[in-house]
Amino acid sequence: MTAEVSGLTAAELVSLLPDYLDSPLQIWACERLGLDGEEDWWEGRVLSRQFARYDLGSVLVALESLPDVAERARFGDGGREPVRHRDVATGWGQTRRCATADTYVAIEVSGVPAIVWLEGGATAEVAVYAVSPEEATIDRALDMVSDLVAGRASTWRGQAVLISPSEQVLFQHLPPDDVDGLVLADELDAELSTNLVTPVRHFDELSELVPRRGVLLYGPPGTGKTSAARVVRLRCDGHATVLVATPKALVHPEMVRLMFQMAGEAAPSVVVIEDLDVTIGERNSSRAPEALGEILAQLDGPGRRSGVFTLATTNHIEALDAALSRRPGRFDRRVFVGPAAASVRRQTVEAIAARLEPACDLDALVAATDGWTLAEVAELERLTVLRAHTADQPADLLASVPDVHRGAAREPVEADEAPVGVYL
Repeated sequence: MTAEVSGLTAAELVSLLPDYLDSPLQIWACERLGLDGEEDWWEGRVLSRQFARYDLGSVLVALESLPDVAERARFGDGGREPVRHRDVATGWGQTRRCATADTYVAIEVSGVPAIVWLEGGATAEVAVYAVSPEEATIDRALDMVSDLVAGRASTWRGQAVLISPSEQVLFQHLPPDDVDGLVLADELDAELSTNLVTPVRHFDELSELVPRRGVLLYGPPGTGKTSAARVVRLRCDGHATVLVATPKALVHPEMVRLMFQMAGEAAPSVVVIEDLDVTIGERNSSRAPEALGEILAQLDGPGRRSGVFTLATTNHIEALDAALSRRPGRFDRRVFVGPAAASVRRQTVEAIAARLEPACDLDALVAATDGWTLAEVAELERLTVLRAHTADQPADLLASVPDVHRGAAREPVEADEAPVGVYL
């Protein structure tokens, strides 16, 4: 974790701690630090470290997890007050009770007592005050916090999270994905298993040979690209950190950089970028060219990191810059995802018929949905349920087929632009 470290003089110290010796905070700090009088107090030093745009929850959990804590205390205008707490989300449906950012923590670092606290604001800044002849002692305390933020105190490591831009990184823990009933074409399943799931689940064995990997899924809307990403997420659960970026996050180069940095810290990890064409488009367009440059650098540049795997989707591969979509090393595999194969449709409609209309003519239904995407098949189920409830009659899947609004299927790219991956 990169950090900015700065030392403060005695004059600068008063901006962070009260400059009068009889304040409740200073009396408490002197007791905890074993200080006696004004001379000892001004022998101390403060170092601070910024956790720019990092998850504030992880910083709070880190401060809560500090070893050798003697006491926590909070001070307001009226003197010492009860420590306030808040629940920090550490996973889907999981929280940890942590002291809030206005809490002072008394600890020991290599036998030296110190005071740690978090400065609030747009950037999380952790400061440490100690009376020590060596700045290295305070550095060790800050290193301890940094290691906790990126390690066991992290609210995102090993989790599936949605990343959105804000003054700090905004995490939304994603619920365990339910892919029951999702059917992938055999070719697509094999591509995802070979190029993402296997190297992630066996990273310890394969890291030297396959330190990173990128897969780009392309094809018309509704063909199952998002569902495929959900399957990858489920199969990597417990083996990797999954970072799902919102389109708004990807138009900020600094957010792209931070996301890949965090993915590297939590390796093995999978970065999921959906609708890549919407976010960046052509390199020479006005749509976030700086973000495109940053993505290129992170995928195949000096900043690329071992253990970071990338899964991206696009409805319009022709809208992507060739340097992004066709150069191996950035996306090693490009896989066309088209209308569902007959075998996939059959399995899907069988599941739908079992729920709604067990007596349905499956052969006729499969034939009627020839060329359909999985999204259109899903719409058939929804429309059938709505029609049945409206008419108060049994479900009739075949009768609903003509009323399903269908989009035009997109053909694969031309032969001279053939993908590295497979056609489905």
